[in-house]
Amino acid sequence: MSGRKSIVFMDEFEKTSKEVRNALLLPFENGEYMDRRISMKVNCSETIWILATNAFDDTIHEFCRTNRKAIFNNNTAGSRHSSLMKQLSARLREECVSHLGAPLTGRIAKIVPFLTFSPDEAAVVADKGIMELEARLAQPVKLPPTKQGDNLVGNIRLDVTNDCVVCSKVADDRYVPGLGARSIFVGVDEVIADPLVDQYLENGEDFAEDQKETRFTVGVDSGKEVDVWLTPAENHAVSSPRNPPS
Repeated sequence: MSGRKSIVFMDEFEKTSKEVRNALLLPFENGEYMDRRISMKVNCSETIWILATNAFDDTIHEFCRTNRKAIFNNNTAGSRHSSLMKQLSARLREECVSHLGAPLTGRIAKIVPFLTFSPDEAAVVADKGIMELEARLAQPVKLPPTKQGDNLVGNIRLDVTNDCVVCSKVADDRYVPGLGARSIFVGVDEVIADPLVDQYLENGEDFAEDQKETRFTVGVDSGKEVDVWLTPAENHAVSSPRNPPS
């Protein structure tokens, strides 16, 4: 692998020891290190090193809260947005010195902060969660025992009315920046999946692998809350599946 183009990704880098960080100084500075197992110098000058850390999350989240309007407003001038990003990068570099030490920080070419989701981005994440839920619900019913395991909640069609409104509502109510996309996915389960399953089990009788498709609809009610209801068979209409989010 010596001399080849490669990418090294190191997650949770804040947990590394001082010895590990010191060992990376030469590869970062000169693009080479000594493999002591075989007493060979390895050329890593074509390697891109990516160090991921959560150590600066609090700083990034505070920055996003303070500058939310300027960061997430599409009408914000590019120069203003660029200036804010430079301010954040400078602050993070200072914190990097405190957390990882000046020698290593001085060899880091660029700090790329992952900002919290904008309202539009959070809504797309919610849409992804709903699409995945639709796929799970559409799986066929499997009665125990089967080699693949049982699945009593299945053969369900979920229709979403006014996708944008539903996704935005779930994202607005459930997104927690500190928890990331996971908080939105949990929200989809709590707001849509849980009440749907409760109604499915309450209205179902004997489950069968060849049972007819059950259909539910999810939308926003008059109180502007996400609601899920069983769709009567006589109201079923042919509709095409939703396109996945880009």
